[in-house]
Amino acid sequence: MKRFRSITVGLLVVSVLSAVALASAGAEEPKKCGVASPTHWGYCYGSNKEEMGATTQKASGTGGTGKLVASLNGAEAKFECSSTSIAEELEAGGKAKGTMKLLGCTETKPANCVLTEAEEREIKLPFAGSLTGKLETPGKPEVVMAGTGSGEEVGKITIEHAGECPIPANTYAVTGKQYVEVKKAEEALVEHEQVATKANSDFKVGENSASLEGADKVKLTGSHEGATWYLGLGD
Repeated sequence: MKRFRSITVGLLVVSVLSAVALASAGAEEPKKCGVASPTHWGYCYGSNKEEMGATTQKASGTGGTGKLVASLNGAEAKFECSSTSIAEELEAGGKAKGTMKLLGCTETKPANCVLTEAEEREIKLPFAGSLTGKLETPGKPEVVMAGTGSGEEVGKITIEHAGECPIPANTYAVTGKQYVEVKKAEEALVEHEQVATKANSDFKVGENSASLEGADKVKLTGSHEGATWYLGLGD
């Protein structure tokens, strides 16, 4: 069975942040969708040929705990969040845009370094994504999710002091991309799990490397609510 990894940005993207989906090699021919896709791969909806050519569809999902870790001023900064969510629009042609949220967040390291009250409630990470890949047999689709702002910015976090903290009190930009695995990406399912891991993060907080971990279970919520969807080859 093929596995996909998507680049979500969004910090869990929480992009949705930025994301890329990779399929492993195999002898099976990639599933076709019948949509005109400038990136060759497309988001496919429904269970029959008429539905497969649908245009933009809304999707959303929720997940369990999320974690963002960064190196700041020589210290490890760890932000742990109680849950995550994602809301996005998927285009049949292989494009996507949306917002990922990290909810109920606490800076657990270092001591006396804290987020603002607003960011403890939620950290928003807007993202843009696209499916890319080579039309080889089998195909190798990639979903790239990156920030929508300048320099692939997906959001900001502000660190405050509740005592002696080794990290300067400041607002730091979160930039880069996230490669997110889409479970069973070529199967027509009502719900697909999208998983972000530390190994597939390409983020920075300020000028320092960072990583994101989390997962969301995503369903269609627009005119095809309850329909199946998958990643397939476009025409």
